[in-house]
Amino acid sequence: MRTLVDGSGLTVTVAKYLTPNGTDINKSGIIPDIEVKMNINPILPKEIGTRKDKQYRAGEKELVNLIKRNNQISEFNPKTTNLNAFLKIYNQNKVFSLN
Repeated sequence: MRTLVDGSGLTVTVAKYLTPNGTDINKSGIIPDIEVKMNINPILPKEIGTRKDKQYRAGEKELVNLIKRNNQISEFNPKTTNLNAFLKIYNQNKVFSLN
């Protein structure tokens, strides 16, 4: 893995990359389901995967929306309630969003 000046990376390999269904993505790449523009100002390597990372935020938002569409999310504010008591009362195979 080589880090480029804009914070992105490049890997050169002789491996063959296939999608889970066996499609060879060599020379064609993958078209993303959700396209996210790069940050105008590059972020630091330690900020990748944090709220400062636009691509991370977009993925997080899509995941929350997917869970909400399936009506399986319950919100919890850890500053106002006891987490253990909350989980015992509301443990009904739901995913919890900790705000």
